[in-house]
Amino acid sequence: MRWVVLLAVCAWTGCGSSSSVAVSDALRARDVPRAVELYAREPRPNPADLRRIAEVVLVHEAGSLNAASRARGFAALRSTGTAGRDLLERLSALRGRPPVRVQALALLARMGDAEAAAELRAVAGSHDPELRAAAVVGFEPARDAAQLCRQLSDPAPAVRAAAAERLLRAPADAGTQLALARAARHDPALAVRLAALRALGGQGPSALPAIEARLEDEDEAARLAAIAALGAADPARAGERFERWLREDPRPESIEAARVLAMALAAPPSAAREQLARALAAPNNALRAQAAVALSALPAADARALALARIAHEAVRSIALWLALALGSKLQDGKDALHALTRTPDLVAAQAHAELARASDPAALPALTALLRSPDRQVRALAIAVIARELGRPQRVRAALYDRDPSVRLAAASAILSATARPTRPAAARRH
Repeated sequence: MRWVVLLAVCAWTGCGSSSSVAVSDALRARDVPRAVELYAREPRPNPADLRRIAEVVLVHEAGSLNAASRARGFAALRSTGTAGRDLLERLSALRGRPPVRVQALALLARMGDAEAAAELRAVAGSHDPELRAAAVVGFEPARDAAQLCRQLSDPAPAVRAAAAERLLRAPADAGTQLALARAARHDPALAVRLAALRALGGQGPSALPAIEARLEDEDEAARLAAIAALGAADPARAGERFERWLREDPRPESIEAARVLAMALAAPPSAAREQLARALAAPNNALRAQAAVALSALPAADARALALARIAHEAVRSIALWLALALGSKLQDGKDALHALTRTPDLVAAQAHAELARASDPAALPALTALLRSPDRQVRALAIAVIARELGRPQRVRAALYDRDPSVRLAAASAILSATARPTRPAAARRH
């Protein structure tokens, strides 16, 4: 019965060419490989058939009775943006499946659908924490900050984290800051504390006492989040507070301070650049990796200079990738560095091929196509996303719709849905 309901969501008309009808029949029989084979045999393959197969893969996961599978399915749907709106609207009509319906409404509300937001607010008092967490999206931070602050005390960590994330866009308010400060200090869930710190960063200078109190938190992740929050709340104060840190030997906090100031200030202090230069030469792999990622915050010329000085000495491939990106994939030395990383067929090579594809390298598409057969699911998923979404070749990834790994199937389905997107209707026309 569940399969029949989910197939109905895909809203096939049953009309069209005989080959399209055959694809639909294969899907009704739960035979995705057969449906893909029939699509590939069409004299002129119809993109609508491939989209229909992708929809079935997404709906099968999003409509699962298993909460983890359902979360994976909706995460994949969220990645499609407005390309998945039609499918979300159909899922939101499943009134007999509250977890599915409410998750679909939450994604529609994120797209600005006022009707979906209103329906979410109606289930905010549910006994089911999954529904309550999804319903948080229905509350507007500018209008409903008090309600969101109350949800910071919900017994379910997922609800508290969702409320804190939503408060990131709340206007500056003493009551909101007090609730967020309490969550940032006392909540037992790290995810909630980090979300509360991010939201405090959006509150501006008046939140500085609550943020600075967490710079000495016992948890490193919280300390780093507090550094980022301070930079967001008051860049000038962050520059004063972190000046001494930038002159110290590299550690996670000093590297993060350098990154934050490089992003927040129009003219980053030279000490931030010097901190990253020292970190890139540190013997500790984790510190070098953090500094390499932070290069993207520097002005392009500074980032290139630091990357050029270190890339020949870097033996860790993932770090060398970030240095190559700092060189620039459209400049010859950057291209050369990326090509050098493609010789081993691993995730770093896939990422290098992806960057080269974005730089219009003609060898990237065949290389990424070959990686569709990689034993590494992350490599396959990345190759799928670039080939279908960015290079506009969804038909090349069709076999991944029945990959042995569900995350790869979802990557293919969401990429195909995005690549074959139809014009979207205004939100006001939803379900009418």
